[in-house]
Amino acid sequence: MLERVGRAVWKFTAIVGYIVVNLPWLIVKAIREGPKRSAQMASQLADSAERSIELFHRLTRTAQETVEAVREGRVLLPELEEIPFKDIEIRGKRIAAAPRMPWDIPALTFQLSLLATVIFVVLEEIVVPPVFLWEWLSVLSTFVAAFSLGWLRRVSPFEEHWQPYRYAALIILGSVIISAALTNLPPLVALMLPLELTLPGVGAFGIPIAGVVLALVTLRRKFTRDWTLGVVLERSGENRVVVIVGSDLAANTLPGEYEVEGDAEPGTPVIVEVRRSKFSLTGAVPTRIIKEGW
Repeated sequence: MLERVGRAVWKFTAIVGYIVVNLPWLIVKAIREGPKRSAQMASQLADSAERSIELFHRLTRTAQETVEAVREGRVLLPELEEIPFKDIEIRGKRIAAAPRMPWDIPALTFQLSLLATVIFVVLEEIVVPPVFLWEWLSVLSTFVAAFSLGWLRRVSPFEEHWQPYRYAALIILGSVIISAALTNLPPLVALMLPLELTLPGVGAFGIPIAGVVLALVTLRRKFTRDWTLGVVLERSGENRVVVIVGSDLAANTLPGEYEVEGDAEPGTPVIVEVRRSKFSLTGAVPTRIIKEGW
């Protein structure tokens, strides 16, 4: 029974996350083609998301075997059905990336559920009706984040890949717990009252925002790296190959296929150097293979 509930919750979160990722595309369509047509597209998108989640749920059963295959030097990517997720582009700029690696879906679900926890707790603390709903949703989204983090740990090829997500969760959820305590427990509320009179909203808004900022600073200073994991798909020219790359918080990469400098055989797991920028919504750009194998 608990397993069925967990699957239902995960499926709902993943579908919502998929639709949220595609919101910019829907907004552009609404502006260009009108509300009626965009509503039809939104309905089609929801149907596509549900089919995609069901399919990906079947495919991820092989995720652990895939990681083990890499560690043992066997072929990384087995023959899998096509996943009907698509990259979203606006004016030639990719704003949302479809999953490519076994860890992309749990990473996306983790980040969305962690953000949802912060939002729900803030809504509960500023007493937006119905308060009990935000309390329930914040607890639920926290469990989804924990579940996604555990899943991410199982399918990550090594600890260095999933550790940044754990640190982010500890810092952000810690700030959320502190904020909830300071705004709900009577003795602590009394202690916070003078500060609230001086800086209104510091407990409900300031502490969670500070937690998110602290998490970002910690990740940047402790975990930032200029390489990520990839797999060679095909040769594209002399000393040029196309690699597939997944989501990587430390390297700031988005899933996708990239042409890079290198000369490895198709199917080879590789470590790829990335070119970072100070701030980019489209992610760091892989440039060349620096090592074969993980």
